[in-house]
Amino acid sequence: MSVRIKVRVRFFGALNDFLGLKQKGRWIERRLNGHPSIGDTVESLGVPHPEIAKVSVNGKPAPLSRQLRDQDRVCVRPVRKVKDGVPKFVLDVHLGKLAKYLRLLGFDTLYRNDYSDRKIAQLSEQGGRTVLTRDIGLLKRKKILRGYWLREDKPLRQLEAVLDRFEPAGAVTPFSRCLCCNGRLRGVSKRSVEKEIPPKTRKYYKEFYRCSKCAKIYWPGSHYRKMEAFIKNKKRPGTSAR
Repeated sequence: MSVRIKVRVRFFGALNDFLGLKQKGRWIERRLNGHPSIGDTVESLGVPHPEIAKVSVNGKPAPLSRQLRDQDRVCVRPVRKVKDGVPKFVLDVHLGKLAKYLRLLGFDTLYRNDYSDRKIAQLSEQGGRTVLTRDIGLLKRKKILRGYWLREDKPLRQLEAVLDRFEPAGAVTPFSRCLCCNGRLRGVSKRSVEKEIPPKTRKYYKEFYRCSKCAKIYWPGSHYRKMEAFIKNKKRPGTSAR
């Protein structure tokens, strides 16, 4: 006969975003078979492990791998800010516009609209990349150690949420990544590209860049001005993207 245990779990802060209305901000009682791990139990309640910063059991710190015992009281607290250097990202298939925004700001961002969940998990594990997704289930894959579930559905609000989460202010380097392939951009002379750009572009722009991977040419046009306005707006207290 399998052992039956009773535990209580409480989630704090942004982890309540994953819970039903009756579970938010209160103790959740669970009756379990055997002695499952904390990680398996919290994920069965809907909370993916990359969103978790700290766990305590009966008032003492504990890893997600710890097995639960009868009458355990588990407190689970969220990741708030990530401050471990310049982040690298891999995005799921529904975040193409966010991928372009991140690349425009200079972040190493992998994205293809045909990536499988398995491929995203593999790229995250092999490259130490943070997975950005709107799919909670994707973040529950064991191989994914770094990840963030985007609560917003509008790309500029998603970008704002990523910048708030990872605080990479010093890492913003516009015109260093290709919007199409993530390759590195290098500055080139106007003369070297004048046969490849439209007449109006030749007339109004002097600054040009070429992707070292796919050879696409860039200049500081509307996308760049939009990001400049976004960053300036972001720096003002009490403002947010629309």
